[in-house]
Amino acid sequence: MGRLEDRERRAQVSEIGRNDPCPCGSGKKYKHCCLVRQSAIAGSLPRWREAEGRLLARLVDYTRDKVKDGAREKAFRLFFGTDGDDPALARVAGAGAGFVDWLAFDYRSRESTRRFSERFRMEEGANLPEDEGRLLIDWFGSYRGVFEVTVLYPGRGMDVIDIFSGERFAVTETTASRRLIKYDLVYTRLLKVFETHTISGDLVGIPRTWGESLRAWFDRERTRYFQRHPGTTYREFMKARTHSLHRFIVRRTVNPVLPKLMIDGEQFVFAKATFGVRDYVAVVDALRRSRVFRETGEGGSGKLLFSWSEQPTAREAESEGAAKEASLESDVGQGFRRVLGTVELKGDLLVLETQSRKRLASGKALLRGLLGEMVVHRADSFMDPAQALAFAAPWAEGASAPAELPLEIQQQIVTKAMDDHYHRWVDQPLPGLGGLTPREVYARAEGRAALEAVLRDIENFQERNRMEGRPSYDVGRIRRWLRL
Repeated sequence: MGRLEDRERRAQVSEIGRNDPCPCGSGKKYKHCCLVRQSAIAGSLPRWREAEGRLLARLVDYTRDKVKDGAREKAFRLFFGTDGDDPALARVAGAGAGFVDWLAFDYRSRESTRRFSERFRMEEGANLPEDEGRLLIDWFGSYRGVFEVTVLYPGRGMDVIDIFSGERFAVTETTASRRLIKYDLVYTRLLKVFETHTISGDLVGIPRTWGESLRAWFDRERTRYFQRHPGTTYREFMKARTHSLHRFIVRRTVNPVLPKLMIDGEQFVFAKATFGVRDYVAVVDALRRSRVFRETGEGGSGKLLFSWSEQPTAREAESEGAAKEASLESDVGQGFRRVLGTVELKGDLLVLETQSRKRLASGKALLRGLLGEMVVHRADSFMDPAQALAFAAPWAEGASAPAELPLEIQQQIVTKAMDDHYHRWVDQPLPGLGGLTPREVYARAEGRAALEAVLRDIENFQERNRMEGRPSYDVGRIRRWLRL
């Protein structure tokens, strides 16, 4: 087993060249930084990994033999908050492995004050080889927690941080280190093995959007537990409340909660206003002359489509005026203004669509001022994201998806649009930053952690796009503008 893992490491470590910058961000070459520590561990690790495998197998067998059927059922309900025959559990990744892991290391029945791992050492410890005995003692303090991936060494391992305690761990792991992405959140147990840590049982990915609710769970559970058990260590608290954390994760997995998307400080909704058209030709002419509505083409069945963008600055307006007699390339070079919505015109109907009630009111006022008596308002409608998902339909059978631009062209468009957006974003007040701009937050040492959390969310999302072959954006460009 150890030799096989060694061959895998040698084959996969080529993903990080010895002369490449170290992924940890030290600025040193990999061979002069973390590779030194990893190589020193790698020589002795195979023996310890073999001892780890033997010990885990013995501990799991012991736990299964000692736990009684009635106690197992109670433990299962405590861990999952439901019975074992609940079909919803099939949607929870690693459900079985996670339960056995928790049962062996953390569970205390009412009949015993000791955990199965502690009882195992008392009854079988004298018969364990020295290396397995040392491992078992180190594992008593292990716990299941939520960790953020901070550094990846593909094919070798990763560095992670406990999102609640801030404690950092070096982890040796071949498979997950190749599929995870920087700043991913994972729920698992870390076991100390020699001078590193390994993953025990299962590894469950946690959406970063759960961060706020996870923090709320931690604050609530910590307050209650420490009131009843003052002086308890963090690790003991996590072991005692793992079942509560797991039940929280199960509930969020089985019954996902859509995040409240915000736009311009208001909750995101699909908003639509419908107008009757009295003079089609005059309406088309007015929209084409407008500086905020840009014709984007024709839809099916004779529809005309327009995008609604922000008001141009004085410089942009002057540039657009000069570009009217220029080529198409000049038009593309005008830059990107934020798109606020769309207008669809067909026959005697005009439909304005946008993503908030506030924007819809602004768009309606803009159209009334531009079109006057040429249109008459008929109705408004609103749909939240959950309703939209319920009504969304897949591609009709036999229909084909629209043709896509080559990835290289998509990447150029995305980079240019994102550059324009984020170059302004750094100076825009954000509700998530207390109404301050990212640049203002960066200037305050106490606010940089909040800004870093925002950037990590963006970077994690963009890196996943890149890994899955979609256009992505280099968040390092934002950091350079902020001088991070």
